[in-house]
Amino acid sequence: MQVEVRMAIMSHLSDAQELIQLGDKQRANEEINYAKRMMNHYRDNITQYVDEDELTRVCLNRKNESASSI
Repeated sequence: MQVEVRMAIMSHLSDAQELIQLGDKQRANEEINYAKRMMNHYRDNITQYVDEDELTRVCLNRKNESASSI
């Protein structure tokens, strides 16, 4: 399914807000970091539509890259 990158980012940030309200700061931080990885990868065009699987793959790859550089 195709999704607009901007809407995916907003969705993850909204999820983070809900998680903060519930007191789950760790998962909220994970959602925020996921949104940041999307913004970084698609910074040239966040209004484009991409496959959901691509978003997941990009963000997981970036997460792994960040972890390996520590």
